[in-house]
Amino acid sequence: MNLIKFYHGIKRMPTLLCMFVTLFGCVSTQVHGQQSLFDRLTNDRFIFGLQNGEEYDIDEYSNEDSGAETDEHNFDKASETGSETGGGQQTDESTEQQPDKALTQQTDESVKQQIDKADSSSDVQQNDKADAKHTAPERDYFFRYVHSVHKGARISAGLSGRGYIGYLQLESPMPVPYFELSVRNFGVGLYPLAALQSSFPKKNIPALFLGAGSLTFDSFLKAAHFTGFSKTKANYGGVKFPWEQFIGIGSGQKAVQYGVEVYGSGWNGGFFASPEPKKQRMRYGLIGGWRMNQKKADINFAVQYLTAFMPELVREVKPSSAESSGIYGEDIRQRYHTLFGLNAVFTHPIVSFSTTGFCSYAADKTVSGAVQAEIDAWYRYAGIRTGGSYTGARAVNWDGKQQNEQISAFIQPHFKVGLFSLSALYGFSMEDRTMLHNGGLITQVKHEVIRWKASWDYRNELHTIKTELICISKPKWFNGVQWLQKAAAGASVELQDKTANPFILKKYAIHINGHFCITDGVFCGIAGSFSQAVRKEETENERLIYLQSPVYGGGVYVSFKRDGIGKVHSGKLEVSVRNEKPYYDVKLVYQIRGK
Repeated sequence: MNLIKFYHGIKRMPTLLCMFVTLFGCVSTQVHGQQSLFDRLTNDRFIFGLQNGEEYDIDEYSNEDSGAETDEHNFDKASETGSETGGGQQTDESTEQQPDKALTQQTDESVKQQIDKADSSSDVQQNDKADAKHTAPERDYFFRYVHSVHKGARISAGLSGRGYIGYLQLESPMPVPYFELSVRNFGVGLYPLAALQSSFPKKNIPALFLGAGSLTFDSFLKAAHFTGFSKTKANYGGVKFPWEQFIGIGSGQKAVQYGVEVYGSGWNGGFFASPEPKKQRMRYGLIGGWRMNQKKADINFAVQYLTAFMPELVREVKPSSAESSGIYGEDIRQRYHTLFGLNAVFTHPIVSFSTTGFCSYAADKTVSGAVQAEIDAWYRYAGIRTGGSYTGARAVNWDGKQQNEQISAFIQPHFKVGLFSLSALYGFSMEDRTMLHNGGLITQVKHEVIRWKASWDYRNELHTIKTELICISKPKWFNGVQWLQKAAAGASVELQDKTANPFILKKYAIHINGHFCITDGVFCGIAGSFSQAVRKEETENERLIYLQSPVYGGGVYVSFKRDGIGKVHSGKLEVSVRNEKPYYDVKLVYQIRGK
């Protein structure tokens, strides 16, 4: 370890790190922390299976396009690292791989439910589906240290209590022996009025949330990007009821955001500021919402309103002071695009619908907008989802970009009978008089011992086929197998049209892994992968298409999990090898979590 590098790394860390500890020591007390955020960050995927490198980036849309029954397997990451596949939305930095429920062996199932009213109102990461009430601890915390020989180190820590929640992540991306820490991500949330609820338990006091850092926003803001249904896949989960709190703390790496929100029983309102993805100019938004829940009839209805302001630099040519000479000057001023949005959602076990409309008023006074609607129906064993969207020409979205006229629609029938489920999808999108078709199919069998899943997806003239078979050890089924916990094998293939690729085959991959329990609280595992892809190289004079050399690798790990007094210790040592640079990697993980 290079101590000089370590010293300079600590020295360069901003003053926020000192404020992180001081602030939480002075804040008062009532549980309004997002316990589910810590649950997802510290779940057993860090103990079972090999890691993917981006294991921390869990963003606000991690489950937006994945249903509970049709989570798509991430075969690409598994083929690259030999790790266990899991479900999640297909995003670059917000994919969360969920472990198998039979493998996680969670000792406290209450963390998967929404806790009491004060906590559930602040738990923006969960939908309002659970009515069970549990008593949450006054304080919750976790600390994790991960060090890789080639990828460097990451330190993550979280602390929540009565009236506050904080999350901090440091990283040193330099390989061993260099070590220079910098802030990768942080999030701070305060609830200044939290103590009043405990002082006046019979009164329903609204909650005030003040947040900064990496924040999450309800899916209503995602619709303001005007993507419509053009990216919908067969694993789409249908209409989602809005969060009770629009703004919350997240863990995905992003620029610093700010948010203030007041919410109570059935209503919320707030203000937030978020920089643009590339230009980093600040955007602003005002939100408001009202919701109704009829538990006896199982009916939920919500209305949301959004007003957003996106900056735009406008160049104006004005005559100079020397008008007689005919000299003109250029004046650059910053104006704002304005976006108005309204969203209505109705959910019921049989029929649900959602409709969203936007009106954009550009800085050059151009008026346009977008609208989308969806309806879901389900009865006994079968259901159908269908929706459509329209985006007007020159409509300005949340990113401040003017859109072309676009139409998109989809239809998704799905079935479930006992252990078997099937989901199909067809969709199209038309932009600039060019129509693109897409579709998909997912079928799976869920048994307590054998689980099989296969999927097919078509978009952008690319066919992607995936399948995986999982075997979970059960004592009553495997009396002679004492150590085996889980075994899995899967494959994926990507195919293109022959006009674009004479090989037709673009890429294929195979992976296999197994997980074992050596003794109580001590585990181990092994994994392997093999993949090969076609590469294109084009120049002005020639076009070269050839099959690359295969990429293969594997890894082993040993991990432990021990319950202590008021906390849980866990750790892992992982070794992986590949036939590409870097040819090997060694990773050490240690985690402590309060309980």
